[in-house]
Amino acid sequence: YIALSYAWGSVYQKIYTCYTILRARPRTIADAMLAVKRLGFRYLWVDSPCIDQSDENHKAGQIAIMHTIYQAA
Repeated sequence: YIALSYAWGSVYQKIYTCYTILRARPRTIADAMLAVKRLGFRYLWVDSPCIDQSDENHKAGQIAIMHTIYQAA
């Protein structure tokens, strides 16, 4: 898989949960999906929608292992 870090910090972005379906994808994610396909990969992991922003425990746990997620990509 390929991993993308997407808009953290003071930038406004939609809050995603584990149940969010990305029907209208942000342009950055759509472009990344196209790049993943062109590079011959099958999966894209994007931090902002893949980490449940509404669950502080889940978010903290995922942030704690970000180095592993990016290292494995």
